[in-house]
Amino acid sequence: MTAYKIGVGINGKVAESGEALLFEDVATDPRYPQLSHSGLAKQLGRALASFPIKVKGKVQGTIDLLDTAPRRFAPEDIQLIGSVANQIGVAIENATLFEETVTRAKELSVLYDVTTVVNQSLEPDLVLKEVIHKILEVTPFDAARIYLLDSQGRELRLKAFEGVSPEFASQTETDPVGVGINGHVVATGEAIIFQDIQTDPRYAEFARGGLAKKAGFHAYVSIPLKAKEKVVGVMNFLSHQVHRLSAKDIALFTSMANQIGIALENAALFEEIKAKAKELATLYSISTIISQSLDIDVVLRSIMHKVLKVFGFDAARIYLLDQDEEELRLVAHEGFSNDVNIPPSYRHDDGIMGMVLKTREPLFFEDMQNDPEFHRMAYKKVMLRAGYRSQFWIPVRAKGKTVGVVNFVSKNVHRFPPNEVQLIRSIVGHVGIALENVALFSEIKQNSVELEKMNVDLQEANRAKSNFLAAMSHELRTPLNVIIGNADLAKDGFFGNVSDGQRDALEKILRHSRVLLKLINDVLTRTKMDAGKMVLDLSTFPVNEVVAHTQTYTDQLNRNGRLKILWKVEPNLPPMTTDALKLEEILQNLIGNAFKFTQKGRIEVQVRDLKEKDRIEFSVADTGIGIEEKDLTRIFEQFHQLEEAHTGDYSGVGLGLSIVKRYLELMQGDIRVESQPGKGSTFTFTLPHSVDSRFN
Repeated sequence: MTAYKIGVGINGKVAESGEALLFEDVATDPRYPQLSHSGLAKQLGRALASFPIKVKGKVQGTIDLLDTAPRRFAPEDIQLIGSVANQIGVAIENATLFEETVTRAKELSVLYDVTTVVNQSLEPDLVLKEVIHKILEVTPFDAARIYLLDSQGRELRLKAFEGVSPEFASQTETDPVGVGINGHVVATGEAIIFQDIQTDPRYAEFARGGLAKKAGFHAYVSIPLKAKEKVVGVMNFLSHQVHRLSAKDIALFTSMANQIGIALENAALFEEIKAKAKELATLYSISTIISQSLDIDVVLRSIMHKVLKVFGFDAARIYLLDQDEEELRLVAHEGFSNDVNIPPSYRHDDGIMGMVLKTREPLFFEDMQNDPEFHRMAYKKVMLRAGYRSQFWIPVRAKGKTVGVVNFVSKNVHRFPPNEVQLIRSIVGHVGIALENVALFSEIKQNSVELEKMNVDLQEANRAKSNFLAAMSHELRTPLNVIIGNADLAKDGFFGNVSDGQRDALEKILRHSRVLLKLINDVLTRTKMDAGKMVLDLSTFPVNEVVAHTQTYTDQLNRNGRLKILWKVEPNLPPMTTDALKLEEILQNLIGNAFKFTQKGRIEVQVRDLKEKDRIEFSVADTGIGIEEKDLTRIFEQFHQLEEAHTGDYSGVGLGLSIVKRYLELMQGDIRVESQPGKGSTFTFTLPHSVDSRFN
């Protein structure tokens, strides 16, 4: 193949001008010696025609036609040769387009494969391994590695590799940010590309140890991985061959890096949601433990057991200040073997524990054995000598004061990310609440003893107790409403997307929290009654208005359509003058009971006007478990429950029906019940059209 420079020789002139050159006889045409570069046409023939080959108006080559005899080029000859040259240009254009199309299809296939891998899993390690395997299948590179930044953003750590030996990978396991090729890419956010590290002087400038060069690699590409515009890692490729990457190749690698960034972002979001769900579930569990017992030993052991299980610690111990606040005394421990000598007490200013007590801030050591700060602060080193490697100290606060210290220890090196530290803070905060509850209970018991000794009037004592329960109910409702509100927001995706499993867990939290809130409200209502503070809020209203509100409440209970609900409300009911809210609460209590004790079947609600008695009759009938005859006379007693009500399916405290009866007494109503075991129950009550205000 002969090459010609543009502008030199006949072909060079044709390529430069884009116009054909015609020679009828190169032997006699004076132009030929001046234009010819080699004189080859004169050696091969006499007539010469050189035409440009154009693609999209741009000269891409030339076509030469020779004849052994002189000839005159007629216009039709010139037109024919020009058409042939044009057709060759079209063919070249089509071939180029086809090659570009094949290349683009290959790029799209690679991106599709990478995107598919990214969307198949939320496990980062699995995604990274699959992605580099897929990329190496369709690129000319022999090896690939992916590094991610650590949580402090100071060091790159190798997370996935293929095409290099484990020995090579172990030698390149970490890279500090700003040091080496990968460290420089992270620091600048810009890719670094070497066609051949064996000859490129820049490689020696950037590389830390030159391991890739020693291993015989030539091409080396290092591209930043970004999530939310922030560099989170590096992806690099190595080849034993020299490669010159085009702008399109670089764009393809960048697109693949972006897909990996999306995968990392999705995985981080998933982990965040899991952490939030874990936090809510753990705090709910701890709250349940505290609410179930006032035995401080049982509560503390249960809390420690829960923390050990959730966070993977091996053991825990709790020290509380004595009355003189001079010594911290061991009150509970969990997870220690019998051969571990746990100190029974410490002075309030003793070592690490004294420091935590004084500063009121948590203190942790991820690796006591290699932490110089630990060796400086700890002089006894009890846990280190017992074989533990990491520990976490956190103060216990109650009523605004630091009253003790909790210590968690692990036999392995334990990392303490900020979210874990915050969750442990919250849990230990509940330890303080438990201590306050115990102290409050002790105070109540002491007050009760003193009241008995002083022979205080029993009615006044009961009223004081009711006031206290009312106040406590108010205090309990506030944090419970916060739990319900936050769980509801989390379930609706306010803090981010949630999985089906997390949504089910949040539903359970909401359901049990609402049950607990109703119990608290019932206690508050009952204590108001006992304290003589319950009055009627009289108004005149249409009965259908109360019925509509009750139907909305019933629809919420029956969201899953478990039961068939029948409403038989007589039309044109007269208005009532009574307490509308209490009437609505009576209906809700009775319907709620019907739902609780009816697993399948129906609930029927009837409302009719007893004109001859000047009263309205309401009834709620179900097909539930029914009531034994011996219980019919006692179900309206305070705290009375059926035997079945002590199971998980029918849990409660037995206040609902007693409240219903007291409300009806205030509203000049009456109630009766008809029931058969296994066939259901019917509660029927009546109220006057208008309450006599003299009895309010």
